[in-house]
Amino acid sequence: MSKLDPKTLYLYLVTDETNRCRHGLLPTVQEAVAGGVTMVQYRSAQTDKAAVLAEVLPLRDYLRSVHVPLIINNDVELAVEIGADGIHVGQSDMPPSEARALIGPDMILGFSVSNQEEMDAVPVDLVDYVGCGPVYPTATKLDAAADMGLQSWAAVAASSPLPVVAIGGIDTERARAIRATGVAAGIAVVSAICAAENPQQAARKPLQTWLWFSITQLHIMLYTPSETAAIVLQKLRDSRPLVLCLTNNVVQNFTANVLLSVGAAPVMLQHAGECEELLNTCAQALLINTGTLTEQQAEVMLTAARAARAAGVPWVLDPVAAGVLRFRTEFCHKLLAEAPPTMIRGNASEIMALAGEKAAGRGVESSNSSSQAVKAAISLAQSTGAAVLVTGAKDYATDGTSTWMLTNGDPIMERVTGMGCSMGALAGACLAASDSALDAAISTASIMGLVGERAATKNTHPGSFATAFLDGLDALMPADLASFTRYQAAEK
Repeated sequence: MSKLDPKTLYLYLVTDETNRCRHGLLPTVQEAVAGGVTMVQYRSAQTDKAAVLAEVLPLRDYLRSVHVPLIINNDVELAVEIGADGIHVGQSDMPPSEARALIGPDMILGFSVSNQEEMDAVPVDLVDYVGCGPVYPTATKLDAAADMGLQSWAAVAASSPLPVVAIGGIDTERARAIRATGVAAGIAVVSAICAAENPQQAARKPLQTWLWFSITQLHIMLYTPSETAAIVLQKLRDSRPLVLCLTNNVVQNFTANVLLSVGAAPVMLQHAGECEELLNTCAQALLINTGTLTEQQAEVMLTAARAARAAGVPWVLDPVAAGVLRFRTEFCHKLLAEAPPTMIRGNASEIMALAGEKAAGRGVESSNSSSQAVKAAISLAQSTGAAVLVTGAKDYATDGTSTWMLTNGDPIMERVTGMGCSMGALAGACLAASDSALDAAISTASIMGLVGERAATKNTHPGSFATAFLDGLDALMPADLASFTRYQAAEK
């Protein structure tokens, strides 16, 4: 069978074969995916193949670009022809054994059931997930069985050895009730999204319910990096942490806007006494960025780092150009020795230099790739006790024991002044909302990367991209991170 990621079942959009999509198929799906849809099933009453292909090929191309699986309802020939991610069959369609034989082992195969007898007969060695329903009355499937009711549905779903997706008449409140049963892997939604005036908002409501009800009501802990990032963002939004930024003069405005857009509160200071006062009263995180370092700034930064350590306030070191310029390199080592940070965020050359390795850099730019710095990052984390976030084309987050690679982002981010520096400030906000520095590092990379790649889809020039990036931070939902963060354990 295929390697189905259960997270892709969280919010499963099925296109409406009766009323069609209110705003057209592709625009509706695009908006729904922006709202958090994790899988899409193409279900159409069209009989003309040319018309079907005209619809489904642009849909396939778009979903591939955003890494959302496309499932074809019942039409195995079409699924194979266009290279869809999977096929879904019902009780009156092609048997799962025949479907699997035609699609091969790698495609996803879903199967519909509507009662206990059908569930008991599911060929678990062939099928990847079960669509169970209708839970509630629905008019969106022409041949739908009678609704099961929540209690009967839950009993049938609980007996499944495979992941179960609930379908049939589901809206936000019903999603909450289904989640409370604790037996579903996800929910399938049709008209609640397809017929909505705003499909993006319509998708966000049930998905937020799906993710957050499990945490706040069922107390189910989520441990994957993407789910960790979602939790941290929600906590950040709830707490609005005050981040004291001692950063370079070039990026102060953009950094402040990044923090405000994501839901945190920035304060920029340059006076040592005021820094101490703030850290002892209300600041919840500190950023020290050495981008335009002077001797006077160095004294203020050292005072602030010591005060943060004494007050138990987490702080982030962004060692801009460490390893390239002697004064700031020596100063960063002084900070590491006298007031170790909670997290270090830097490019590959900076991290390698702090770890005592030979590195190549040009001014504030790294001449090393982030993958070249992984061993140095692990070593630096072990020697300092800080989480280390190495940023680049791929980001790596480590606490010296666990190391994760995060791959969201876009190359245009390197062409916008302050993108990396503001990442250090965001790391401070995530630290204030996290139970661990590693979680904060993962969350920082996830937020920056996902928002960056989304902003780049329609804004290919630095000026418009910067504006779109801030707007994207404001619009980002925790559910987006849970669904679309790309990660894997890194090889050491």
